[in-house]
Amino acid sequence: LIDWPVKQGQISAYKDCYDKHRKDAKWIGFIDIDEYIVPNKMDSIYDFLKLFEKNRAAVIVNWRIFGTSGHIEKNMNETMVERYTVCWDKYCSIGKIKNMNLPPVNVFDKVSIFQMNYIKTNELPIQINHYFTKSFDEYVEKRAKGDVYYEVNPHDEEYFYAHEMRCRTVDYSAYKYLIKLKRKMRNI
Repeated sequence: LIDWPVKQGQISAYKDCYDKHRKDAKWIGFIDIDEYIVPNKMDSIYDFLKLFEKNRAAVIVNWRIFGTSGHIEKNMNETMVERYTVCWDKYCSIGKIKNMNLPPVNVFDKVSIFQMNYIKTNELPIQINHYFTKSFDEYVEKRAKGDVYYEVNPHDEEYFYAHEMRCRTVDYSAYKYLIKLKRKMRNI
């Protein structure tokens, strides 16, 4: 754990991690605290990554962006997985990778040269559930803290509603881990 001293320093932190630790592991994932990896076709990320480890430098796993699911206030009695199930109906990919000699591939092992694209299928072998807003109050609180890229956070209420209006699908894919998660949390 490194307490990163740079404001708006997410990208420099990723670069530092890559530069210092790229030889320490087979894979390095740049996953934020509000992002959960959910394997759909397999039960673990390790099983999924085995398919790519011999000949791929990077794999972009698509986001499924979740909104408020109609919640105004924060509720500490439920997990995020239980509370937020309404999401965008399309997946999107926003790659958080270090520039490399080889382009990344997507989850179907196809070269992905665009920074952001939308996937036209809901049959992904793995996804990242991005709990982008959580409740409305949590979004307001998050916005007040600042942004990882900009000194003045541009994510205003209009930005919030632009994301919220895309939430038209329900996704329970992470529920398969819910009992294990709750049992582990009970022991903490």
